[in-house]
Amino acid sequence: MQWCDPRDIAVHYLTPSTVHQYLAWLSEILNNGDVVSVDTETGSVNTPQPYPKDYIRLYQIGTANEAWALDVSEWRGLVRYTQERLNEAGNTVWGANIVHDQRSLYWGGLPTLRWDTLEDLVFYDRITRPDQWSHGLKQVGVRELGAWVSYGQQELSKFMKENGYTWETVPVAADTYWFYGGVDCCINVRAGQTIKPDNAPPRGNYEVEMAYLQVTEKWERKGLRVCEEALEHAENLWTLERDLAHKELIALGYEKLNPASNKQIRKLFEEIDDHTPPVISDETDLPLYNKSALQILQKRGGLEAAVAQHLMKYRHYNSWVNNYVYNIRSMEVDGFVHPTVNSMDARTGRSTVTKPALQTLPADKVARNIFKPRHVKGLLYACDYDSQEVRILGALSGDVKIHEFFLGGGDGDYHFYVANAAGIERSVAKTVNFARAYGAGVPNMAATAGVSVEVMQDVINQIDAAFPGIPKWLDLCRDAAISKGYVDLPYGTRLRIPRGGEYTKAANSIIQGHGAAVLKRAATRLYAAGYGDVMLMAVHDELLFSTPAPMEEMGFNPKDIEEIMRDEHLSIPLTATISQPLDRWGDKYSEED
Repeated sequence: MQWCDPRDIAVHYLTPSTVHQYLAWLSEILNNGDVVSVDTETGSVNTPQPYPKDYIRLYQIGTANEAWALDVSEWRGLVRYTQERLNEAGNTVWGANIVHDQRSLYWGGLPTLRWDTLEDLVFYDRITRPDQWSHGLKQVGVRELGAWVSYGQQELSKFMKENGYTWETVPVAADTYWFYGGVDCCINVRAGQTIKPDNAPPRGNYEVEMAYLQVTEKWERKGLRVCEEALEHAENLWTLERDLAHKELIALGYEKLNPASNKQIRKLFEEIDDHTPPVISDETDLPLYNKSALQILQKRGGLEAAVAQHLMKYRHYNSWVNNYVYNIRSMEVDGFVHPTVNSMDARTGRSTVTKPALQTLPADKVARNIFKPRHVKGLLYACDYDSQEVRILGALSGDVKIHEFFLGGGDGDYHFYVANAAGIERSVAKTVNFARAYGAGVPNMAATAGVSVEVMQDVINQIDAAFPGIPKWLDLCRDAAISKGYVDLPYGTRLRIPRGGEYTKAANSIIQGHGAAVLKRAATRLYAAGYGDVMLMAVHDELLFSTPAPMEEMGFNPKDIEEIMRDEHLSIPLTATISQPLDRWGDKYSEED
């Protein structure tokens, strides 16, 4: 037994001689309906799914005052029994990032917990206390309970460092290891009862987030089926394009240049006559040669432009080879990858899909053809929102002309509509429309459009004159963020805006945050409507479905999916369009996309 401050917390490590004591304790807390916490200690969090059987090392269960830690390799049967009894009794179970424990239990061949009994400390604190910057277990615990909650973690970190242990090698029976794990359960329950007392008001978006977690866990388990031929084609094509770009740099006289070295690239440009760096880092005062900077250089002509063009191409394809081909191949198991969905990973509340990094998967035919239907001779369907960001921008800005376009049927091309109204080219209008929704500044817009900053500013002035509601709303968002430090989203979520980022992040946070909320609600509605078995994954504002036969033959109506995804919370409805049946995901995209 180990003790900590406050001194009424006890943590036990299960041994053969204490099994009877553990079982008596378990029966008592279940019969009493006590609030409990379940936690697991595992290998590295960077491990991709499916986790190996030995990934889950320690299982902990506790109340506010007492916890037990079980070595899973020795007590697997008792862990299974505990989980089954918990699910039968229906006790409220608190966790911190509880979905990680659910994954660990599932891949370890153990029963997962009932989702209707779960509470997540991290999610609840983030949604209900957005004024706080950090929402991890220890940060919430210190804030609500006192500095003592970090004692176990400090001792474990010291122990691991002194002995050279990792999360995979630290002995399960080490006092500091199982004590740290067990006391976390007590912290979870105590902090949970503090931030969410019994008389807590309705939780609104928290319930949506918890329901969405349940949906995403199903996606992770099913995984995405990899087309080996398409993966090999992507590798060959992208490697060829990357190597051709490298050869072009060599032909310009840069034989020893490593295109991936920022230091070498900076030196290269400094040695070009009359070169002026387009971007200077605010943090280091050194020139930056990121994508925006290279886009600017590409328009200058001469050697600068040639080098910038080939560097951009090299980086582009080298990134695709590494992030998609190599990572997918290394994470593939039995023809499938099982990505991890981080449902509130982004500051705006948007999900990310990692291991492999599908959140940044290009809307490119070759890239998306890497994934195929789950079933042999099966089909894919992709349903995504129609101009979601610009619709949200238009609705929240209240601009009359944007409402006229979308509420009048929106049969034309929105970017052409803006271009005509502002007297500019469609391509430039499209750049501004999307860039504003994503919070880009004028220099980035100019680089993307291939025009000077002065020309881009003139374009923006023309658009603002044609659509005056937009600049007024952008100013309101900025002013609110400056005065309050946060912005409110249409569904009630509040997002904190970092100081100094009010000019670029305020409106963008609202647009992106609301888009995330809309998709999460749609996914949970689809799940409740019976589409859970065929819903495969969400990437950005697109939902992917996989069926062994045409949907109609299986009793599904693709148009029902469009209706379920439709969101009418704003003055401009957010509509969705489902694709035709696809043999490959990339069939939705043209070769030029």
